[in-house]
Amino acid sequence: MAVLLGGAIAALCIAAAVRPARTQAEIVSIETSTTLHASRERSPLGEPVTFTAKIDAAHGAVPGGEIDFFDETTARWLGRASATSPSITVSNLPAGVRRIRAEYRGTQAFMPTIVQPSVSRTIIHRVLVRPELTLAAVHSAGGTVLLTVDVGANGLKASGHVAFREGATILARDVPLDGSGRASFITSASSVEARRFVAEYSGDATFAPATAITDRVVSLGAVAAPFVIGDKDGR
Repeated sequence: MAVLLGGAIAALCIAAAVRPARTQAEIVSIETSTTLHASRERSPLGEPVTFTAKIDAAHGAVPGGEIDFFDETTARWLGRASATSPSITVSNLPAGVRRIRAEYRGTQAFMPTIVQPSVSRTIIHRVLVRPELTLAAVHSAGGTVLLTVDVGANGLKASGHVAFREGATILARDVPLDGSGRASFITSASSVEARRFVAEYSGDATFAPATAITDRVVSLGAVAAPFVIGDKDGR
């Protein structure tokens, strides 16, 4: 009986020795951090701006996953990008101050590695209204030309400064707009024929930079000629 029992124990030991070892997978969790940048701090209404997220991980580059972009001001989802190409370009943001954030969603596609999600700090982006500029050039009997520009849109009056020039010649820099959105400057005028005056508005927190041009000088008391509007690049 003792011999049989001893043989059974020996058989169990041999079986345990030859049984394959069970593979154990160790789950690796990688923490991340997300930062967000805009291609510019301000953009005129309707013009594109690119938002780019940067995903940093404790163990080098993030292998994958997706990023969502949000406008917190309107609780609006702006778009999604991959971690390997982490940018979106939008051109339909409403005018005003926009609060933008990016959310990296993390990924479990590379098990046993889990890449944890993270959220960026909110950045401020301003979408500027394109202003209307009205530039008048009025010639007086005293041999001067009064240049007056009004800047605003949708009942709002702009603030900031204007530069006046004739062709490429600067006549005045940093002329402030008053409370009604108007700036004026007087220049001498021995002749009023074929003179091309330009007003360049520098922009403010609400309005984009813009330019107005007039090449017609009217006599004192007459109605000013129509103007040409464009942004600072002449569009």
